[in-house]
Amino acid sequence: MTNTAKVTAPTGFTDTNLSNNSATDTDTVVAAPGVRTPGFWQNTKWQTFWDGIQGNEPAQKTEYNFADSDLLFAPYTNSAQPGKVLDPVTGQYNTGLLIGDFNINGKTDTGEDTIFYTKAQALQIVDASQHPNTDTRYDLGRSLVASWLNYLAGNPIDTANTTDKDARYYIKEGVNWLQAITPDENGDKKGDGALNGQTGSTISSPTADAYWSQGISSASVLPSPYKTNTNVLYPVDAGSVINTNLDNYNNGLGLADGVFYGGNP
Repeated sequence: MTNTAKVTAPTGFTDTNLSNNSATDTDTVVAAPGVRTPGFWQNTKWQTFWDGIQGNEPAQKTEYNFADSDLLFAPYTNSAQPGKVLDPVTGQYNTGLLIGDFNINGKTDTGEDTIFYTKAQALQIVDASQHPNTDTRYDLGRSLVASWLNYLAGNPIDTANTTDKDARYYIKEGVNWLQAITPDENGDKKGDGALNGQTGSTISSPTADAYWSQGISSASVLPSPYKTNTNVLYPVDAGSVINTNLDNYNNGLGLADGVFYGGNP
């Protein structure tokens, strides 16, 4: 999309430099391909849209209801290191998802609350067959990962009314919920998303399933070791509420203006 602004000198004024009377701004607009479910994103074929490898996407990338290329590269993610994002725990760039990086610049900016998962961890979360049976955090994480991939693909997450509890709101709530009941690994008094039995992680992360069915008012109500997660944006909705709404979004059932289901290829 290109916008050009031009100015003209007022009557009685002689413009001695006509070369600087216009300015052009060009922006890349990503067309919405339609949202997809976690089952789509975990499928081996469709994983190629977010595996951090350019050029291996299936032929459907030329169709209107698919992304044009890998979501970890521009224009979907505009990171300083293409194909990677900055892990807020290690301070290193890695291939994976930085959920909550709404300006998609590949790092956590002031005002953003993010959780990073490596590609392998995100795949484990989005694949229900790999979930430990007793940890509901994986259930919400599955909906959250899919919602984030749908957002990266160019799908809308907002409604016109800024006070609505839209898809953006529930993505933020999903991040907040996981930050409340996962271990703080970098000392910022917010959890960093590590789950029990997670691929590539040795972090002890006790389950907190009580908060699946009830909201979290503050860190003081949480069990150890989560009482120190005081910088989370409380109160936080119940996990089941967040999960249901994100699942609805992933199925094209509203929560954003213009959202639609991209189909089940």
